[in-house]
Amino acid sequence: MVMLSSFFGKIGDFYNSLSAGAKSTLYVCLAIAIFGIIIGQCFRKADPLAKKQSKLLFLGHWFADKVDGFVMGKMGPKFRYLTPYFMFVFLYLPASFLLGLLGVEAPASAWVSNLCLALGTWFFIHLTAIKSRKGKYYQRYFSVDNDSAFNIALNCVFTPINVATVVVPIISLSFRLFGNALAGTIIMTLIYAATASLSNKLVGLGTVTLAIILGTTILLLMIRYIIKNKKFRITPFMWILILVFGVAVAYSAAGLEFNIVGVFVGPILHLYFDIFGTYIQTMVFLFLSSIFITDEVVEG
Repeated sequence: MVMLSSFFGKIGDFYNSLSAGAKSTLYVCLAIAIFGIIIGQCFRKADPLAKKQSKLLFLGHWFADKVDGFVMGKMGPKFRYLTPYFMFVFLYLPASFLLGLLGVEAPASAWVSNLCLALGTWFFIHLTAIKSRKGKYYQRYFSVDNDSAFNIALNCVFTPINVATVVVPIISLSFRLFGNALAGTIIMTLIYAATASLSNKLVGLGTVTLAIILGTTILLLMIRYIIKNKKFRITPFMWILILVFGVAVAYSAAGLEFNIVGVFVGPILHLYFDIFGTYIQTMVFLFLSSIFITDEVVEG
């Protein structure tokens, strides 16, 4: 019992020593693992003759079919063994970017997390090269292969350069993800700081002014709606305005700060930096990975 307690204590100490980005990475990987186990159990228990199948079974089959189609179409049948890896990337990258929307540090903003993903692609690059080139794999790092004095001197100059190119895909893939995630985080931080300053100035106009703005805005919307629809009804947008301005008035009355401008500006920018940008970065990483790996195949 004491040994078990000591073991879990060491695990707890190790977990506490991790950075916020590393913890977020563990959360994402754990969620993907649980999702895979659940989908696997659905496939194992599925009845092929049943007329109605589980929605999770349909989702898993659709996802696997799409990723397999991507690998087969971009890389060819001989690379079908990479489908599980690309499935993981398809799940991990969007989650690693979008997790920041929940107030948790996004794994993509930690370079070590992106480095691990780049190392996965790097491993398959050299595995493909070894399988394709076999014994000639190591000759790629030597500029010439005869033993004249001049060519030996060339080898001494260019071999270190050729060997250094081994790490280029790792740097390229990892820093591309890290740079885009960090840039998005910095831009959104600056925007929230600017909108917070603007909101404070608006709130500084006073509670009465905010109440007047609230009342005038809602009144104008009501008049416009009545003229357009010949009847009166508070629309969902009106309710949102009432709620937001009401909270702003309450915060102002209590002497607190409320980023009222950020409420309207933030979601629009998150739509690009966290959703559209995530899709772009995922597809770029997958396309580059497929290109780097297939370039190692020697025809003939």
